[in-house]
Amino acid sequence: MGTLICPICHHREYRTVGIATDHLVSGRQFPLVRCSHCGLVITQNPPQGEALGAYYKSIDYISHSNINKEFFNQLYHVVRRCMLRKKRRWLQAYCRGGNGSRLLDIGCGTGYFAHYMQQRGYEVACVEQDADARAFALRTFGLNPLADLLDAPFPESHFHAITLWHVLEHIESLEEHLGHISRLLKSDGVLVIAVPNPTSYDACYFGGDWAAYDVPRHLWHFTPDSLTFLLERYGFVLQRVHPMYFDAYYIALMSQKQLGRKGGNAFFRAFLIGLGGTIRTLRTARAASSLVYIFQKR
Repeated sequence: MGTLICPICHHREYRTVGIATDHLVSGRQFPLVRCSHCGLVITQNPPQGEALGAYYKSIDYISHSNINKEFFNQLYHVVRRCMLRKKRRWLQAYCRGGNGSRLLDIGCGTGYFAHYMQQRGYEVACVEQDADARAFALRTFGLNPLADLLDAPFPESHFHAITLWHVLEHIESLEEHLGHISRLLKSDGVLVIAVPNPTSYDACYFGGDWAAYDVPRHLWHFTPDSLTFLLERYGFVLQRVHPMYFDAYYIALMSQKQLGRKGGNAFFRAFLIGLGGTIRTLRTARAASSLVYIFQKR
């Protein structure tokens, strides 16, 4: 029996499923507990507020960086360019507003996706908590991300589409933010959420050493069923789930790096693990290392 209250189903029963280590900043270990009712995995006893923000202060936190010095980071940026095109195609397929649609990108990081969509005719607004990332987005792309979604002066039912690319797992006040997101989105609007999948092949292979646990920065670890159940509470219907194929290789390589493996041996191991995950994904998208969920507001 745990003392936590699950933000999805509000049950209090948990069981410990592993221990993950913060390899990025502190070396501290955090228990992972799974809700016995809905299956949500939670990072137990994470730091909060400003204390949690200190865990993002690392030059190796490349989701908010523009580092191109090492092969590992160069590969990341090549993949990002490919994913920008794919993300746009997903939005075009489901967003009924088409070009000229109002798009809100929450957790825009350094602004690459927001800028890419702005260049292609979308009216883009963005939110980013990290001050350094906001400064980069302004300096590089002329974007002016807001610091806090809950304080943003957006009217209700304003956006045709809202995107959170590997962001939802970071949000502390999960229920408050999802309620606000629902209010900002038009009826029949599209909500796109990308999150790691703790039921994937590589997650099972690495256990607590799976890099996508990324504790304590990742507070929530959503299974496909738990995320769908959560979003239904806020008036969303799941339309489609897409695998993020590159993530299986990238996360496997990060996991090898965390285990102290380097060079060609680490790359080869990561490739084989990523390939194993990709093969399983061909049978069901829900086996992927990371998933993109397309929701529509009722």
